[in-house]
Amino acid sequence: MSVTEVPVDEVSFLLRFDRRRRETTVSRLTDPVEAETAYDRAERELGRDANIELVLVTAEDLETIRVTHASYFTGQTVRMVD
Repeated sequence: MSVTEVPVDEVSFLLRFDRRRRETTVSRLTDPVEAETAYDRAERELGRDANIELVLVTAEDLETIRVTHASYFTGQTVRMVD
């Protein structure tokens, strides 16, 4: 399934984990094209930094992401960004 085929009831979340700061930043994106664009931009800007991990995931809600990607939410600061 491509990002443009995401079901209407699902939302994309861009997760950025900074190993140095032990911080996960979460951006909630409702438009699939905007989500892919944000991920591509983050990859260009931060992709070469070995201390930054980026992932774009899609689910019905953030609680689902907290379960499926628990390592991003355990033992570090979590920040929500609009």
